[in-house]
Amino acid sequence: VFEWREETFEALQVGIAKADLGKRVSAQRIDLEAHVFAPNHYDGLLSTDDFDYCSYPPHLAQQIMKCLKPGAAAVVESYVGLRIAELPTAFASSFAEPHIRAHGDLLQFFTDAGLKLEADEDVTEEFLETARQSFRGLGEKLAKVGGLDVSAAQELAWEAEAWRMRLKLLAQRRLERRRFILRSRSMTMRFRP
Repeated sequence: VFEWREETFEALQVGIAKADLGKRVSAQRIDLEAHVFAPNHYDGLLSTDDFDYCSYPPHLAQQIMKCLKPGAAAVVESYVGLRIAELPTAFASSFAEPHIRAHGDLLQFFTDAGLKLEADEDVTEEFLETARQSFRGLGEKLAKVGGLDVSAAQELAWEAEAWRMRLKLLAQRRLERRRFILRSRSMTMRFRP
């Protein structure tokens, strides 16, 4: 597992240990903008929200293409939308600047990198329902935890406001959640008689 957010890396390691996956899963912290993956190394890849915060997506798309074995698949899940005034509020973050892009722009980055689009799914409604269910259970979870220190309460309030705006934009369809299934181009060798 490659993680670029310093703030979530420790939680990732705890999750791996808690699920007793330490012998099968390793975590490595990377720089999303500069990391170079081993070429032709992976049978598959899952990218969640990386394109939402990547400042130069052509590089990331090229790295995905380069690291996949010929014919291997990648699943990329990302927000897409036009630049609107509410995006900075909806994606307020202390760890990275959001870079939400138009749907067609992401498709072009994938194509330019040599990735073949196999599926382009709008998962906005399912995503919205999952987020709403999580918020409904938040009060109960907070009650179990007990009191929060001031900095944790401030962070939670900040995140809640960002999610409130994000959910509003998703519900209005001014923002979408998309799942792309991409395949690396197979290397075919042609022999002449």
